[in-house]
Amino acid sequence: MCDPWLSDARLASLLHYWCAKRRTREMPARADLDPIDLDGELWANLALTEIVPTDGRERRRFRLSGNAINVSAGLELTGRYVDEIAHAPSHRDHVHGLYDTARRARRPVYSDGIFPAGRGQVRRETKRLVCPLSTDGRTVDTFITAQIYNPLGLSIADDEEIPGDFKPGIVRVVDCPVAATEVG
Repeated sequence: MCDPWLSDARLASLLHYWCAKRRTREMPARADLDPIDLDGELWANLALTEIVPTDGRERRRFRLSGNAINVSAGLELTGRYVDEIAHAPSHRDHVHGLYDTARRARRPVYSDGIFPAGRGQVRRETKRLVCPLSTDGRTVDTFITAQIYNPLGLSIADDEEIPGDFKPGIVRVVDCPVAATEVG
């Protein structure tokens, strides 16, 4: 069975790109990234998130958010803080945990989960790869993320009860495939 982060071509593309750009370092810098090098099908599913010191704590802000992510969120995320847009406390905590894990591991982190359907919406699965970036080669200060949404059906009518909360699935720190580290 294929690793889930390699089963979607867009996630695999970002992982291979991140691994190639890091070369012999722990992780690449944001300056190493060139949008021209990225698969065009991936752009709508990409987000750049930066760590911003705010009032004595760190927050994460979207510097850039692709159209597929914005459509799924129901609003433009660019310029917004992650903690302002999470759908529910369990989702917010899950997302912050992914960034924290990628930051500590200095490696990409894969996750998946299920978003419950809101009224008139379809329940959907999400798959995400959060890849850390570092300006100085040591301190993670930005993340590039690919997030994919797949509809699962089960639309909720206006008179039905909205089921549950975000359901997290697996979370894994991902190593670079051997072939990816030899590229670029």
